Amino acid sequence: MLKIPKVYVSYHIYLFHSKYAIRDFREVTMLNAEKLKKRFYIFLVFYFLFGTTIYFLFDSAVSPDFTRQYKIILFVLEVVYFDLPLVLALVLNNYIDKKTKTIEK
Repeated sequence: MLKIPKVYVSYHIYLFHSKYAIRDFREVTMLNAEKLKKRFYIFLVFYFLFGTTIYFLFDSAVSPDFTRQYKIILFVLEVVYFDLPLVLALVLNNYIDKKTKTIEK
């Protein structure tokens, strides 16, 4: 069974009993939802624009004999090309977070 720390429980009880804390909690969740939406759209752009185009270019440029001979190398390259858009999206999200934090301060 999952044990929840007492501090966590008491903080949430306080949140739900104080009208100002509930308002602040809602504002924080709205900001988090907006950040998640931005991150999702950035991920989709990087994944569909770069990931699939690189994969289709790579798949059409390689002959079947070459794929049988260098199966392991091609597998590693495919994994890298599928993970590359995700890594680029994470880097861009971190960059945007750093820029928005400096603007908010």
